Formats: sequence, structure tokens, C-alpha cells
Amino acid sequence: MNNKILILTKPGDSTGQVVAAALENSGHEPVLYYGAAFPTQDEHTLRIDDEVTFTSRNMPSVLPEDGFHSVWVRRPDSPWIPPEIIMEPDDRRYVDALLSVYSSSLMSMQIDSYGRDAFWVNSMYGRLAASSKPLQLKLAAKYGLLYPPTIVTNDPVSVRKFRSEKGPLICKALVMGTWSSGKGAAVSYTSRLDDVSELPDSSIRIQPAIYQPCIQKKYEVRAALFGGHCFAIRIDSQSSVNSEVDSRGEHWTAKNAAPYILPDAIIQKCEKLMSHLGIVYGAFDFIVTDDDEFIFLEVNEAGQCLFMEDIYPEMPILSALTHFVRWGSLSGWSAVGGPRLCDVKRTDSFLRIREAAQQWVASPVL
Repeated sequence: MNNKILILTKPGDSTGQVVAAALENSGHEPVLYYGAAFPTQDEHTLRIDDEVTFTSRNMPSVLPEDGFHSVWVRRPDSPWIPPEIIMEPDDRRYVDALLSVYSSSLMSMQIDSYGRDAFWVNSMYGRLAASSKPLQLKLAAKYGLLYPPTIVTNDPVSVRKFRSEKGPLICKALVMGTWSSGKGAAVSYTSRLDDVSELPDSSIRIQPAIYQPCIQKKYEVRAALFGGHCFAIRIDSQSSVNSEVDSRGEHWTAKNAAPYILPDAIIQKCEKLMSHLGIVYGAFDFIVTDDDEFIFLEVNEAGQCLFMEDIYPEMPILSALTHFVRWGSLSGWSAVGGPRLCDVKRTDSFLRIREAAQQWVASPVL
């Protein structure tokens, strides 16, 4: 039986590394691939002759002859040229475009070679579909999930008209961004807009964004769905001014988060949405209102879930996720006796995998 599991990820992704360690400790063969290592830290040769062969100088092969049983597209990284490599701007743009085409070609080879036989978490089509937040909202309506009235626009007139209709708004970026300086880091979390009249038209116009009414909420819910199971926590976002608008503004701990049982009716609607998108794993975010209505915000096809077990060690998420990535289902999985997150993080396998990851570069893309 093929025991190989390909994990496409970034060097700083501890989730992929701890699952890899759990897989290795149970006798399987995880292969972690850090895409940004190419081309400055790795060299590839793809030979197409009587047969197709692929060699990588420093990283594991992503096209082994016997393929992979599973492919976990966890946090795939793209080929990248670090800024310390000095290039003319036009040259850099050309090389970036070239690397993008090469990366897509290599992924196409993977999909053609064993994409139909391997279990993918998630498929490339599913990743593409699920990356569209507007499509998510359209499908939420189709499958009966409540969601906020929404505009996605870069038109200042539309933003101000929407504000006059709906009252105070929130603004959500289509892609999360981070900015670093000597004073710290800034993250593009969701922001409240009480008054949009003073926003410069040029700022609105340069970046399309999501605008929604600011909804009064009791708390938020993060739920990870895969293999017919749901693991969820309640986040008491209103307990701190830092998290009132966006719960990520405060670190989630046992003080502001607790295990939660998502209603079956909501789970069934989420599973229908996932099926339509073509994904088998999804991390859902909800607002729960004062009237106990569940308002769908979004689903992240690669969203975090192991932090729940960090907060509450009795939640066997690592055990379930490891089984799911390996076998493609949770049939036969038991919540008792599997790998525990706190234990795996102390194993030689995890420490070795984490240390080895530090030698590879990562692109700045989240």
C-alpha cells in the first residue's frame, strides 16, 4: 500500500508539520514540500521522453513514480525570488511571470499524474472556487444560510449609498494583508466604518473590498468540518474592545473561547455548500446575534483548527485530521487513543521536521 502523503505548505506552518509528525509516528510517509525554495534554493529537471521523470536537487520529488495516496494542499507556497537578489524591475516582473507559469505547469503535471487516484484536501478546483467570497455568499443563500447584505466594490458612490441605506458598515479585505515596521506589525482585519464621507475616493477606488452592515452580535463561532464531523468553539468576541468587530483582534484562549456544538441544521447546510464548492475540508465563521440567529461570514478551505485542541486538549482534532488526511474519511476513526497535539509536539519527529523547515525561504504571500 502507498503510504506517501504530499503536504504542500510553508516553512512556518506548524499545523502541516505537526500532522506530518503524527503521520510519520503512525508508520506513514509524509512528504513536505516548500514551494518558495525554488528557484534560489532548489533546482528542478522535468524530462519528457519515453516517460516523464522529475528530479529536485534539494527538495523531495513532487512527481514520484509511485505517486501519492493523499495530497494535502495545506498552505502551498509559490516559487519566489527574495528581494536581496537585485534585479531590474522589468527583469523581476518577467521572472515572476515565468515562475508562475512553471509552478502552474508543475501542478498540472501532478494532477494529471495521480490527481484522479489520490485523495486531495482540497482539490485545486475546490480551492479556486472557495477562494471567492462573493461565490460563498451566493451559495449561502442557495443552501439556506443567513448572511449579511453585501456589496463588493471600489466605487465610492456605491459605498456611500450603501452606508445611507444600512447604517454603520464593516469593511473586509478580499485578501488579508500584513505590514511590518520597526514598531510592530499591522494586519488587515475587519474594520468598522461609522462615517464613510471622509474616506478619500482614491483609497476606495484603488482596492475593491467587501462592505456589509455592522451586525450586533452575542458571540462568534469557528467550526471546522471534515469527514462528516464538526469541531467548533464559541468565541466571546464582545468581551474585549479589541475583538468587538473582528474576533481575531484578541488571542483566543480558554478565557474567551469554549467548545461549542453547532446545530445539526447549520452543519447540514454547510456540508451542502462545501459539496457545491468541491471541498472536503472547511473552516466556517459565524456571527450569532442577540436573537440566536447564525449569520454566515465565510468558509476558509485551509482555515486553522488545531488551535482548538491547543486551548482544549480534550478535543481530538489532531487525531481526526491525521486520520482524514491519510484515509480520506473518518470511517473507523475513534476519538479515543489517537495522537494528541501536546504529545506530538514533544516527539523527535516534530522537532526534526520543524528544525528542517527553518532552512527554507517562504514567500511573503499569506
